[in-house]
This record gives sequence, C-alpha cells and structure tokens, in this order.
Amino acid sequence: MEILSNIGFDWQVALVNFLNFLIIFWILKKYVFPKISKIISERKEFIEKGVKDSEEASVLLSEVGEKKDKLIKDAKIEASEYVKKSQESAKSQETVIVKGAKEKAGEIIEKGVRDGEDQKSKIIDSAQNDISKLAILATEKILREK
Repeated sequence: MEILSNIGFDWQVALVNFLNFLIIFWILKKYVFPKISKIISERKEFIEKGVKDSEEASVLLSEVGEKKDKLIKDAKIEASEYVKKSQESAKSQETVIVKGAKEKAGEIIEKGVRDGEDQKSKIIDSAQNDISKLAILATEKILREK
C-alpha cells in the first residue's frame, strides 16, 4: 500500500469517487436512461414505419407501372382494331361507291347513246322529208318547164 500512497493514490478518495460514480450511475439509470431509451425506441419505430411505408409505396408504384403498361397495351390493341375496322368499312364503302359510279356511268352512256340514236333518227327523218319535198319540188319544176 505504501507504493500506491507514494505515487499519490489515496484509498479514501478512490472509495468516495467510486461511491459518487455509483450514485450518479443510479440517478442516470433511474431518471435519464429510461427517457433516452424511450426517445431511441420512438425514433426506431418511426424509422421502421418509414421503411415499411417506403416498401409499400415501392410495391404500389410497381403495380401502378404494370397497370399503366397493360392499359397502354390494351389501348394500342383497341386502336389497332378500330383502325382495321375503319379500313374494312372504308373498303366496303369504296366498293359500293365505285359500283354505284360504274352503274351511273353506264346509265349515262346508255342515255347518251339513246339520245344520239333518237337525234340521228330525227335528223334522218327530217332529211328524208326535206329530200322528199325537194324531189317533189324539182319534179314539179321539171314538169312545169315541159
């Protein structure tokens, strides 16, 4: 013990310091550590809730992305079908319109031919009447001269 007292170590001071340490430790354990522990556990729960919410949001985001992709795919398919139906409808209408136009053109041509034939007949009849009249007049003139 003398060696320790030679270097300045005092058992009484060490014992008082040890008792002070135990008292301070007991006070901290009784009043401070529970509050700090409560704050740490609340913070831990808050962080865990944030992580859980983040994971749920990530799952929801991926689900929304999948739904978006499916909706876009369905919309493209529906648009493609609509375009296809529109093209088929346009082709059928084109066929009907072309057929109608051909019939109308045929009717116009037939009418033109009939009208041409009628005018030709009228002209021929008129020419025959004129020729007949001229022949009669010429015959009468010849007969008068004789």
